[in-house]
Amino acid sequence: MVILSISLYSSILTFPSLPYAYGFIDVFFSIGTQQLAQLSFINIGISFLVIASMILYYVTRKRETPLKKLYLLFAALLATCSMAFLVQTIGFSVQQWQPFSSYLWVGTAFLSTTSVVIFYRLFPQVLTLKNSYQLNQIIHEKTLALESANKKLRDNEALLTALINHNPDVIVMMDKNLTYQYINDSLASVTDTSAKAMIGKRPDEVFPNHTHTDLFIKSIQSVFASGESITYEVEANTETQGHSYFEMRLVPLTNITNEVAGVLSITKDITLSRRNQLQLRSTIEQMEQLNNRLERKRGLLQSFTNIVSHNLRSHTSSLNSLIGLYQRSNEPDRKEQLLQMVFKVAAQLNATITDLGEVLNINNNQQWHTLQFETVLKSQIDSLGAQILSTKADVTYNFEGCTAIDYPKIYLESIFLNLLTNAIKYRSSTRNPKIHFSTHKNEHGHIHLICKDNGQGIDLALYGHKIFSMHQTFHKNDDARGIGLFITKQQILSLGGSIHVDSRPDEGATFTIVFNDSPAERITIGDS
Repeated sequence: MVILSISLYSSILTFPSLPYAYGFIDVFFSIGTQQLAQLSFINIGISFLVIASMILYYVTRKRETPLKKLYLLFAALLATCSMAFLVQTIGFSVQQWQPFSSYLWVGTAFLSTTSVVIFYRLFPQVLTLKNSYQLNQIIHEKTLALESANKKLRDNEALLTALINHNPDVIVMMDKNLTYQYINDSLASVTDTSAKAMIGKRPDEVFPNHTHTDLFIKSIQSVFASGESITYEVEANTETQGHSYFEMRLVPLTNITNEVAGVLSITKDITLSRRNQLQLRSTIEQMEQLNNRLERKRGLLQSFTNIVSHNLRSHTSSLNSLIGLYQRSNEPDRKEQLLQMVFKVAAQLNATITDLGEVLNINNNQQWHTLQFETVLKSQIDSLGAQILSTKADVTYNFEGCTAIDYPKIYLESIFLNLLTNAIKYRSSTRNPKIHFSTHKNEHGHIHLICKDNGQGIDLALYGHKIFSMHQTFHKNDDARGIGLFITKQQILSLGGSIHVDSRPDEGATFTIVFNDSPAERITIGDS
């Protein structure tokens, strides 16, 4: 019966011609109802088994199948139904198979109930499944949205690229291998090297001899290691702008795992602001120097005022007193004595006026010349030849450290003259005077003039604060006026220089003059 059922089932599938179909109908009506039922059960069982096999084939071939468990459960249900129908049909003829048939029907019932429960639970999800038309519509809509998004992304990328390229800062992206990955068009503002020649290379390959290449590489490595931004400034000579100043900012670029995948280098040209800062600083320094010079001027004028007030008033008061005594005296000898005293006070008054005139002349004759130290010194040695011979003074010099200076001639001559006369005047009584001049330049380019003697020296602990004051003397020389060093200091200060002394009693003195020949310092005390 099974063979007959399979034959009949196959004849329907494989013989479509009409004569054979009539033959099948004849056979169908010629068999009995019991045989017909058995044949139907066999047909249903084979159909369920074929459908279950096709479902399993579909599920195993498709990698991603929605509701895959439901498919497998349905295939199992169809397979058990198939076995139940077949065993039921065969069980009509074989009595021993009837219990097994009952078990199969129980299993089929269980699977049917389970399928209903699972399908009920998955029914909302089943309702969400789309058919092919819906899926095509969704794909079409998503495709249009994706194309629109891609177009917008391309437009944004073009806009971003334009903004980056028009940014005046040089923007560079580096990868973990420290190679250039992107460089904007502002690169041309600092170097003639093209971006194309740099992409894919390391900084030490592109700029092997640049002053700041090692610092740049170490800074990039530090950003990769720490994940923190770094900002620093550099001073460099560029191919296109010459001497310039730049602010370097290195920013880490992290990925979705928060790992530093690249570093963005932003080089900002701060040359203008830096130069403005330097100019402002220079202006402030010049203003401070001018203020100091004005303060010195105020001190000088105050000193001058005090001298005029005290010295001239003292002399005129003495003269008035002497003249009064002279007029009231009737004794010839007494009048002669008073007259000699008047002459002496008048001479002192004349000397004071002369000294004050020299002080006032400090601001005159400030015409600058390039002067040789040796030439100026020799001229002063010649003018003091008699004093040098009479005192057996030994004057030596070494101007190899600096041979010349731009300075007012009358000032430099006065400085040498006062230093020479001061050393001779205050020479030691136990040894011949030795005076040595030398020059050198310090780290700032300022010229130093040193005068060293072996004279009486000065006790700086007692007189250091008075040594350059007017009419201050520290020895008992009859010809000491206390004006030479005062005038020398004022001449030097008026041009922004300075003078210092190092001395001990009976060990001589060393005077150090620091010249400042900056044009900003060439301001006379009389200037406002």
